[in-house]
Amino acid sequence: MSDGTHYYAIVKYAKAGLLRYLGHLDIARAFDRAVRRAQIGVRYSEGFSPRARISFPPPLPLGAEGTQELCAIELVRPEPAEQLFRALAPQLVKFAPAEVRVKRGTKRSPFADLQVACYDVMPDFGDKLATEDVPTERLQRAVADFMAQQEIIIQRNTKRRATMINVRPYVYRLHAEADTLTMCLGMTQETLVKPEEVLRGLAEILGVASSGWQRLIRTGMYFEAPQPSGPQQNA
Repeated sequence: MSDGTHYYAIVKYAKAGLLRYLGHLDIARAFDRAVRRAQIGVRYSEGFSPRARISFPPPLPLGAEGTQELCAIELVRPEPAEQLFRALAPQLVKFAPAEVRVKRGTKRSPFADLQVACYDVMPDFGDKLATEDVPTERLQRAVADFMAQQEIIIQRNTKRRATMINVRPYVYRLHAEADTLTMCLGMTQETLVKPEEVLRGLAEILGVASSGWQRLIRTGMYFEAPQPSGPQQNA
């Protein structure tokens, strides 16, 4: 399209059950095959081995689940969303597609403006925390302490260097209920916070050496974010 306009079928689906053990490339291949079988008007890459132009938001860690994952399929031309859903749904049964929306944009990636990702996390802080008489209350106090801080500094390692990052302003929501944490975190290049980084900050407050998760579910991704937050109580 000469004016730089692109049309996308935005598919909302789930990555649950055994699918949580699929890597990102496996999911991309599954959607590529599904699109070919659905025989919809999709744009393909050029070259000797053309592939459907399909894009995804930042992938989940292996073993994590997603209840409202997103996939964008670039279309040759806009088509009715209901018609696209009827064509794609039988090819993506295991991914439990919930809906298809058609979106118009001028950027190559329709997910470039995603601002926030929300998660339900069952943390694992090791045996020391598990033996406490009231671990939920202790976790809730740690959450309140976390959210009351101006800074939560964590070390983020890349292949080239280690950088100290203040993640606190972009933890928009953090709440503890029973054995599950609900968190909404920044996901742009400037505001990115990973669930494991929040867990590391909580582990330091709790005074435990290790942190991880037993279960991680991404419950949604959104194009609007609240303003960076200051100190507040357990929200």
